[in-house]
Amino acid sequence: MKEKISALGEQIEVISGLLIDAQKEFTKYSKILSNCDCEEQDYLHEIEFSNLSRTERNNIFKKIKNVRKLRRDTKDILDLLDPCVRFMKDNTRHVQQFEQLGAKIRALKVEQNNRIYFPNRVTDLKLVTSQNLNIKVNKEGKCYQVDENGKPSMKHSKKKRS
Repeated sequence: MKEKISALGEQIEVISGLLIDAQKEFTKYSKILSNCDCEEQDYLHEIEFSNLSRTERNNIFKKIKNVRKLRRDTKDILDLLDPCVRFMKDNTRHVQQFEQLGAKIRALKVEQNNRIYFPNRVTDLKLVTSQNLNIKVNKEGKCYQVDENGKPSMKHSKKKRS
């Protein structure tokens, strides 16, 4: 189950990142589409208002064909991005919450991987000495960590979980 939740966190971050990127890409491809339209108009006006030889006309028709192909490919991409952008507009808060959820799961995973065991009573455990914790025992027999000056440190105090 731990692996599934960890994978879910990663997938959530990827999906929210893709949705956010979709907005940027939509803007980029919208500009490309606009440029294609302008180029096509320029070429058509060149044909309409200039005295061109057959070779020159053929070259312009080839350019128009290339611009039309780029325009079609760009429009296809925009069609695919459009539902993502609409979803983002309608659900911005939820996408942000998903992003935060993924980041929280990632942070917890890092915290769990870097976990240090802090003993309750026993201080002479190999596990404790290998972690280089400065531990003292109080009058009640409970362990607490001290800093380099021998003063109590709150670094590894027990967290209460709700």
